Amino acid sequence: MFDTGQASRILQLRSAGLAHLLFTYCKVNADKQYQLADWRVRPLPEEMVKYAREDTHYLLYIYDRLRQDLHQYGVKLNPSNQYAPFKKVWQNSVELAGKAYEKPIVKDLGYHMIIGRNKIMQSAT
Repeated sequence: MFDTGQASRILQLRSAGLAHLLFTYCKVNADKQYQLADWRVRPLPEEMVKYAREDTHYLLYIYDRLRQDLHQYGVKLNPSNQYAPFKKVWQNSVELAGKAYEKPIVKDLGYHMIIGRNKIMQSAT
């Protein structure tokens, strides 16, 4: 498992998002229109299939470029341990992939506090 976001953080890039990596390495402006769409829908609409293809098309190239940058970063940081940044990315990626998502539980009081805070914020604008 290799997480491009983890590599971006180790390299201290401006952003860890795929859109930033697409632009930085491929000069592609990503259309993130379907990023938060419900991907459980079947059959997937053609627009979502097109989005998925475009969103993943450059991943192997970006992986290669990040790997090269991690190597150069490691050489600069410590030539005798030049693979340390790459190993750290792998370690962070595996750790992240092993985590299970737990949906936060909103209790009644928490819900009312959120609604109240939003009303206060709206009245301030």
